[in-house]
Amino acid sequence: MFPGAYVKSKHEAKYKNCKACRNCPNRCTDARYYVASRFIKLSEFSREYDGSPMPLKKHHVLADPNTASQRKCIIEHVFGSVKLNLGISYLLLRGIPKAEGELSLAFLAYNIKRAIQILGVECLVKAIQA
Repeated sequence: MFPGAYVKSKHEAKYKNCKACRNCPNRCTDARYYVASRFIKLSEFSREYDGSPMPLKKHHVLADPNTASQRKCIIEHVFGSVKLNLGISYLLLRGIPKAEGELSLAFLAYNIKRAIQILGVECLVKAIQA
């Protein structure tokens, strides 16, 4: 049976099979919605797993609070300064590849802006041409 819907933020798949759920002895669905459906967490062993290491990364960071606090000090400061300097308040595109592309362009613009401030336009143009 294939899932009817996905909730990517929760890494869940929604399975819906009314005939099978009516005869199921487990009764795991909620009858008040009049729909026999069930959300199942996706794991690396399921058929729908796409190979991304996101669940493993989340588990690793949540298991060690020192890693989370260190990440807040180092990484999130950079994102905050880029957002403040370039006026980016939110991402315009959805999906991890598109968001990565949007952030890559933002960081490229930020790095060019910093290089102009540090080196100057003439020196930067010479370095690019060389």
